[in-house]
Amino acid sequence: MKKLSVYLSHPLSGLTVEEINKWYSPWILELKNREFIVYDPITMQTKLKELKTEKLGHIVSDRCDAITNDHSIYERDKWGVSQADIILVDLSGAKAISIGCTMEIGWGALLNKHVVVVMDKSNPHYHTFVLKSADVIFDNMFDAVDYVTSLNQ
Repeated sequence: MKKLSVYLSHPLSGLTVEEINKWYSPWILELKNREFIVYDPITMQTKLKELKTEKLGHIVSDRCDAITNDHSIYERDKWGVSQADIILVDLSGAKAISIGCTMEIGWGALLNKHVVVVMDKSNPHYHTFVLKSADVIFDNMFDAVDYVTSLNQ
């Protein structure tokens, strides 16, 4: 059987690269240990690993190198979504709407990917467009990862 791939997403705005890596690293490792190919916006942007304390914000147009400019980030994330079988978006704990995550959910739905979202009813993303674009919604990441693992059997 073909090894399935997952595009892993989580809100980034306002977080430092260290904070982002602290969230992504264990989940990437967990999914790889469960035999998935993993795509995610941080691994695909290796240049961002050099930025230790800079907080990522809503506007990054002042970055002008070829890897971290707005257009490159947008296209690379869209490409990652297009490559994956499953789009796994953890919105739990979000205090504000993540435009990037909602774009990834929308691209996944448009491309007929299996979109799995993690959030509860108090989440700012709890909106008709997200609810209808998601194929399944969980209230915690552990159950979501167990679910996508069941698809990879």
